[in-house]
Amino acid sequence: MEFDTYIEYLLNNNDVIYIDTSSVMFTKEFKGFIECNRDKFIKMNKRITITREVCLEIIKHYMSTIEEKHNKAKIVLSIMKQFQEIFIIEGDTFNTEEIQKAFADSELLARITKTKPQYRQLLITNDKNLSIDVDSLNGLNSCKGKKIMVCYIDENGNLNRGKTANKQQVKSDLNSVSSSESNETQLEEDKVSQKKFAFSKVLRIFLCGTGVFSLGVIAGKYVK
Repeated sequence: MEFDTYIEYLLNNNDVIYIDTSSVMFTKEFKGFIECNRDKFIKMNKRITITREVCLEIIKHYMSTIEEKHNKAKIVLSIMKQFQEIFIIEGDTFNTEEIQKAFADSELLARITKTKPQYRQLLITNDKNLSIDVDSLNGLNSCKGKKIMVCYIDENGNLNRGKTANKQQVKSDLNSVSSSESNETQLEEDKVSQKKFAFSKVLRIFLCGTGVFSLGVIAGKYVK
């Protein structure tokens, strides 16, 4: 099957799509990517999973005393609210301790490894070290499974193959795809996926006075 764009190829060939904090915090690029591809996600019935741990990291940035981090996290939450139909947002309430200890990378690695036998997965990350680690899961001898793909969002809001140490590759993957991304820094791909994390709750996120954070309010009250 031929695809007009690289993103269509990725959506067709992955069951589950994750995004990590490093990509969403590039707010301008992240918003451009979502705005440009929203209709493709809807048409192909695909959603981006934002795991509980990534939510915790976003909240942590929102609570930061560093203005730049706070402002970027606020924009991220606004994007999640505006385009909620293409996101699966995990988690419900978070406590202060969880937020302070938030570290999504290890959780993403564990989940992708666990579901590798069942699903084709794509991870969108701008973290090069995480890209390398996730790509290396394709070479595990003790845990066979479906191909994992890794991509990052570039300055123009396009998805490109993730920058990984091993340049084993995927030329065959893109033979039928003509896109401007093909001459971007090589990235590795991810394909494992997971089919359904119920789209339980709309965007939510934020403070309740006792150190418990409830997802849901941010949309209207905290994000204008």
